[in-house]
Amino acid sequence: MNRKVTQILSYLAIVGFFLYWLFFLQLSLPSNYISDYIKSKSTRFRQIYITKWNLFTPPATNNYRLYFIVTNLGNLGQSDTIEVLEKISLDKQQRAPFNQREIMIDYLVFKNTIQIMTAIYLNNQYLVRKNITDTSYIQSARIQIKNDKLLKLSLENLTRYGVQSLVKKKIDTANTAIRLLIKEKMIRPFSERNNSQFESKEKLFFEITCYPFNP
Repeated sequence: MNRKVTQILSYLAIVGFFLYWLFFLQLSLPSNYISDYIKSKSTRFRQIYITKWNLFTPPATNNYRLYFIVTNLGNLGQSDTIEVLEKISLDKQQRAPFNQREIMIDYLVFKNTIQIMTAIYLNNQYLVRKNITDTSYIQSARIQIKNDKLLKLSLENLTRYGVQSLVKKKIDTANTAIRLLIKEKMIRPFSERNNSQFESKEKLFFEITCYPFNP
């Protein structure tokens, strides 16, 4: 084999190597126009070169929502509902770059929410290992929060913020009980970007009724 043929084969090998990894990189990316098109045309490639890992962390599939439902104890049919996490995020965006107050509120509220959610998740995993898979995990989580000083403090901090939010909206909190709900709201997948019928469903993650408050 002469030198020229060897050089050509070397160049082809290098080009093939880069094309393979470029193609593989696109398959590993989160959903976008290019990766979705390649995936739709690369069935044979994926059968030969099976991939079971992603180069990048998959994007989140859910957003969290924190609801406060205030119920008048004198009239159980009268209630008001507010959601705070999305509002905090929007306030932080709208008031940037002079949004230090909103950043601090976001950090404190989200931190307390995540502390509760993490405890609930771990508690739920424990119950799953014990073959308890129904909604009894919520009741178990309530007991855990009441018995754990740190989680109880997180719940109290969230409830105080909920009361302040209700007062700002001029919702009467006297002689009321507040129900705290944490939900997961599905993020529209990239593949559903043009689906006008797509509905972002919400799934209940945790709920608890707090004590009446008289601010």
